Amino acid sequence: MVRERADYPVVEWRDFLWNKELLVVRDEVAKQTRARDKLRYVPLEAASVRSLRPLAGDGRVIRLARRIFQSLRRELCKEMRVRLPENCLRNSYATYALTFRSSGDVARAMGDAEGTVKRYYVQTLEPGVGKKWFNLPADIE
Repeated sequence: MVRERADYPVVEWRDFLWNKELLVVRDEVAKQTRARDKLRYVPLEAASVRSLRPLAGDGRVIRLARRIFQSLRRELCKEMRVRLPENCLRNSYATYALTFRSSGDVARAMGDAEGTVKRYYVQTLEPGVGKKWFNLPADIE
């Protein structure tokens, strides 16, 4: 979502399919792997749709380049006196989503293989605890 350089493709607002609660990860934006088709559809939680849709505009979702984004992140952490681990949001997503989604679904959403998700991003949590973390109703599958 945050571009490395000015000409790098990133997620844009047009990539959100709001009515289907999906984010389209275009081939040129997807993680660079040997896969022939990198296009994938990532499910969005209803709460994410409600939060993001009013912010939608044209162009890039995050207009900052990575260097500026990282600088602002470091400044925020310094002010808050916290240290965020590397990949903390990605790791949290995988760990909590696996308490109520299949490892295949989580891996597809992350653009990774199931084995990679299990090996690098997951610690075992009690089943269903992720629904609370994502602020989802208990009856959602």
